[in-house]
Amino acid sequence: MNRTRTAAPRSLLVVAALFLASILVPSPAATLRVVTMPTDVEPAAYDGTPASLRKICSAFTPAAKEGHAVAVYICREALLAQGRSPRETDRLFPKESVSKKIPDLVAETWYLWLMEQAESGDAFYQKVLGYFYEYGVQEQKDSRQAVQWYRRSADGGYLRAQWLLGRCYANGRGIAKDVTKAIVLFEAAADKGCTETMCELGDLYLRGRAVALDYDKALDWYQKALDAGNKGAKDGLARARRGKARWLEAARKLPGLESAAEQGAEDAQYELGRMYCSGMGVAKDEAQGYAWYRRAAEQGNRRACRIMASRYSEGHGVPKDSAQHLYWFTKAAEAGDSYAQNKLASMYERGRGVKKDYALARKWYMRAASENKRGGAMRALGDMYREGRGVPKDPGAAIRWYRKSAQEGTGLNIESMMILGDMYAAGEGVEPDARLALKWYGKAADVRHEVPGMPKYSSMSLAKIATLYERGGPGLEPDTVKAVNWLYTAAKSRSSRALKDLTARAEAGSPAAQFYMGELHYYGIQRRTEPDYGEAAYWYMEAAERGHRTAELFLDFLRFYGPATEEQLADAARRAR
Repeated sequence: MNRTRTAAPRSLLVVAALFLASILVPSPAATLRVVTMPTDVEPAAYDGTPASLRKICSAFTPAAKEGHAVAVYICREALLAQGRSPRETDRLFPKESVSKKIPDLVAETWYLWLMEQAESGDAFYQKVLGYFYEYGVQEQKDSRQAVQWYRRSADGGYLRAQWLLGRCYANGRGIAKDVTKAIVLFEAAADKGCTETMCELGDLYLRGRAVALDYDKALDWYQKALDAGNKGAKDGLARARRGKARWLEAARKLPGLESAAEQGAEDAQYELGRMYCSGMGVAKDEAQGYAWYRRAAEQGNRRACRIMASRYSEGHGVPKDSAQHLYWFTKAAEAGDSYAQNKLASMYERGRGVKKDYALARKWYMRAASENKRGGAMRALGDMYREGRGVPKDPGAAIRWYRKSAQEGTGLNIESMMILGDMYAAGEGVEPDARLALKWYGKAADVRHEVPGMPKYSSMSLAKIATLYERGGPGLEPDTVKAVNWLYTAAKSRSSRALKDLTARAEAGSPAAQFYMGELHYYGIQRRTEPDYGEAAYWYMEAAERGHRTAELFLDFLRFYGPATEEQLADAARRAR
């Protein structure tokens, strides 16, 4: 929301919104009670005391339970500022409780009220508004605006705002990155008792990314936070203790590693490089660390070779040098590193950083496939034979490599399964075989369900199974019922193409497709939208009219027990005539 606000016009907007909300926003018993503005609860101003925080939380709790975003976040902030744990806060006022059913006009009215409180100088509400800007609650994300409101709140003495302002400096979010400034803010807030900044300081010293690694300082800050009542500091304290134990163990091994490294042991040289670059067991010294990495790489240590290649690629401590990057990457590949072999092959195949050379690409893919069973390399070889890149076009050889990738290669290799399904369905390089195509599409879908996070291949494979049942083919009779069932499954898996096809079938009069469209609307299209019970009722009616018994039962449920309103049911009946 990009608005230009001034004090007087905004006050008029609030009054206008209150009036319009009172006459335009319905409040049926079947839906949420609409709380137009928090004027009836007379929320307290923040005066820096726990009592004022308790009063604020108590005042806004009823509206928060209704799902008003402003009220939910005010209650969460009031609890956290009192020292309640994030887990307890999430239990009482989860972010997910924010209702999408609150009318836009009412939500906007609440937000304008929050702006009024923040601009009046209340540090508590200024912090809440800053959070809204930082994370895009009600507003578009705007890190710079977030920093401004955090700064005003921190200047007003609100310590949690000072903590978040420090985080903005530490991460360069909405302002130029300045870790020194962040530490100053953290320490100042910690000295006043802010346990969040104590934990933040513990994290900084434990990770050693923006400051020198220092387990003792990390332990000290976590212990202070725990002593001040922050139960979440227990985890940080345990991590710091484990880290220090590892550091001491590494330090104990240091003399032996140095002796072995000086005598030429490449593994010891690599380990010393890792220790000096990370500061584990020794004072951090990247120059010394990379010197040991180089000595290990020169002896063919593949991990060290990859690190040297990455160093020249990214220019870490040295000028970027593509020739050195290629040299060390090739050395890692020659030493048998699977990733380097596959990456080098891809570079030659696409001409990225090197002159395109299909022969060298094939050589390195072959080594990655034969030495390391790398599934991606096997698939790439299948692509080369299928398309005739650098080798004679040979669909039979392509299928052998795809099958090898799917059955023997490391990794999930879902793409190889999908390609095999396509080739058997089309008869590319083999006799057409719909059953084998079905088998490979099914395997791709099964892998997706076993390993979450891969909806692309899931929806594609399910949609292709539906197409197979629709068309049939050698070894597979057409089956429209199964085709519709698979379209529905694909649509649930967020296939826009399957949703489009299912909608077309429903509009053409298929009762099964109409029933499934009702299901999709009942639960929210592809779980991305709010349920639409009116639309669900319409499609159930259409299917029931054509004799779909399950649709009749579901329609009865909507009528007598479900969440559909009388108005939604009447509108659905009118459309279905």
